[in-house]
Amino acid sequence: MLDVLQERVAELKERAKLQETPIQMQVLESDLRKKMFHAQEVYNQAKHTLTYFSFQKQRLEDLMSQMTERLEAVEGSLSDLTEATSLEDICTVKDLQTVVQQQRADMDSARDALNSLCRSHPSQELSRLSSDLTSIAKRTETVAQSCAKTRGNLQDGLQLHFNAELVQDFKSWLIELKLNLKDCFNQSGDVAQLEAKLQRLKVSVEQTSEGEKRLSQICEESKKLQLHLSKAGATQVQENLSFCQREWKNYLDSCSQSKQDLQESIDLLKNFNDSVEGIRDWLKQMDHHLKNESALGAESQQGSPDITEELERMENLNKDLLARRFAYMGA
Repeated sequence: MLDVLQERVAELKERAKLQETPIQMQVLESDLRKKMFHAQEVYNQAKHTLTYFSFQKQRLEDLMSQMTERLEAVEGSLSDLTEATSLEDICTVKDLQTVVQQQRADMDSARDALNSLCRSHPSQELSRLSSDLTSIAKRTETVAQSCAKTRGNLQDGLQLHFNAELVQDFKSWLIELKLNLKDCFNQSGDVAQLEAKLQRLKVSVEQTSEGEKRLSQICEESKKLQLHLSKAGATQVQENLSFCQREWKNYLDSCSQSKQDLQESIDLLKNFNDSVEGIRDWLKQMDHHLKNESALGAESQQGSPDITEELERMENLNKDLLARRFAYMGA
């Protein structure tokens, strides 16, 4: 514009055949120059403002578009988890909740940017963006609630599976095992019966791999599960694990004690039986001696009697009887 003005002034001077520009034209030119310079400044400022506004608005629109796409992805993932039942699914939900946390952080940034832009450049377009941002915020909170609900349902389901299936199955199996060995935990019966009970216990104790396997599975599942449960849920899982461990240890201790008791009972019965056999043999010997004494007494009546010798034999038999009696009573 200034170049055009200068050309027009030069053209007028040439036509008027003037050596110098008239004062009025100089004043007019100077005034026009000032106005045009001011207009250029206003134009540059308006251009800068429009450029800044367009940049910030586009940046805000891009961020809101990203947040919308992010919400759609989270909603899609949640819809795939309607029948989820595994620990991996809980990890997926936790990842989704992390995404929602990032979404909330971006929401705060977008809200601050929009508020700042509205203060400096209020417009209808920004009002529309504000309405869209409010909708995204409400949708974000809905998704956050869905994540929390899905995670809670998964936690409840996994905890129920652990308590009602793994733990209860172990309890039922152990109860049945104890019932099958119930008669092995008492010491009634003869030697053969006690030895049979002892053998059953030994076989059962030697075959503890199934119990160890079941307990190991419960322990492994417990450790993994506690990482993803609430504090109360993790405490309950730990309590059930501790219960199973105590019950298994008590069972093994009972088996060990019963084995010892059965072995002691067997040894006592065998000693008793040996003593009974010894008494029977001794009684037979005594009966034989007494019969001999009777025969000798009859012979002595026919010949010359030796009362001293007969009394001595009877005293020896009596001493032997008393000694045997005290020995077996002591045993």
